[in-house]
Amino acid sequence: MKLNKKNWLLVFKILFPVSILFLIVIESENMVKSIDFNLLKSHFIELTPLKLIFIIIVGLVAMAPILFFDVILCEVLILKIKVQKLFSLAWIINSFSNFLGFGGAIGLSLRTYFFKNYVKEKSLIIKNIAKVSVFYLSGTSIFCLITAVGIIKPTFLTKMKWLKIAVWFLAMYIPFIL
Repeated sequence: MKLNKKNWLLVFKILFPVSILFLIVIESENMVKSIDFNLLKSHFIELTPLKLIFIIIVGLVAMAPILFFDVILCEVLILKIKVQKLFSLAWIINSFSNFLGFGGAIGLSLRTYFFKNYVKEKSLIIKNIAKVSVFYLSGTSIFCLITAVGIIKPTFLTKMKWLKIAVWFLAMYIPFIL
C-alpha cells in the first residue's frame, strides 16, 4: 500500500494525539511520584478557612481574564452560544489548557472542537484566536502583580532573586495591554 498525502495526514491525526496522551500519562506519573504527601498534608492542615477563601478568590481572579478571552472570541466570531454554556465551555477549555499546557495547542484544539458547530468555517476560529491571544498571559500577569506588590509573599522568591525580575516583567503585562 502506497501512502499518499491523505493517508499520511490520517496517520498524523492518529499518532499525534496518541503521542501527546502518552507524554501526558508519563509526565503525570512522574509528577505524582514527586509529590511529598506528608508535606502536602501538613500544608493543608495549616490552611485556615480565610486562607482557603483567599486562594479561591485569587484563582478566580487569575482565571477571569482568560474566560473573557472566550467571550471576546465568541463576539468576534458572532457565535450564538448562551452565556451559561459559554462560561462552562470556557472553564473546561481553560482548565485543561492551563493544566496540560503545550503552548496553547490544547486550548486551540478544544476551542476548535467546542465551537466548530457554531461557525461555518473552522479556519475562522483559528484566525480569530490569533487576534485575541494577546489576553493569554493576563491571568498570570494579575497573579504576578499581586505577588509583586506584596499581597502574596511566596518564600521561594527569597531564594531565587532572579525570579523576582520575571515576576515584575509579567506583572507589567496586564497594565501594558490595557
